[in-house]
Amino acid sequence: MRRVLNVAEKPSAAKSITQILSRGSHRTVMSRSKYNPIYEFTYKFNGQDVQMSFTSVAGHVMGMAFEEKYSMKHWNSNPHEQLFKTAIVETVVSEGKEDLVTNLKMLSKNCQTIILWLDCDREGEAIAFEVLRICQDVNPRIEYFRAHFSAITDRDITQAMRTLKPPDPNLAAVIFGKDTE
Repeated sequence: MRRVLNVAEKPSAAKSITQILSRGSHRTVMSRSKYNPIYEFTYKFNGQDVQMSFTSVAGHVMGMAFEEKYSMKHWNSNPHEQLFKTAIVETVVSEGKEDLVTNLKMLSKNCQTIILWLDCDREGEAIAFEVLRICQDVNPRIEYFRAHFSAITDRDITQAMRTLKPPDPNLAAVIFGKDTE
């Protein structure tokens, strides 16, 4: 059976959207991240029954940091003007989000599709690309979509499932300050 991973921006959104899509018929599995359970249920997607797994992140998963030689522990070892001239800024897993990354990698490994249920704003779009990068790290061929919704209601969630689109790298670039691809 085809497997579809769904990721919401908040645990409460994952739970509420699962309730709607599963019609209350789902099972809850605890994950490595104690605040981000996994909900599982069967759903008819594109005309076929699929196994849905629904989880969440908690806002941004990734952050920016100076390369090691300019990190806080070496802060006073380097002239600060070097931070502007030669220091490299790296994308790193935010502190305390390691278990979320482990969940996403584990769940996406055997999925064919991922649906990103993040807030419909520029920050949500940026988080969508963070999640997508993590998932593609273990499953580069995963198909991906973005769900657009205004409220977590039956009507909006059902409409979002009918009108899935790819995430927009131009919206995310505003947050990242560069191309996201």
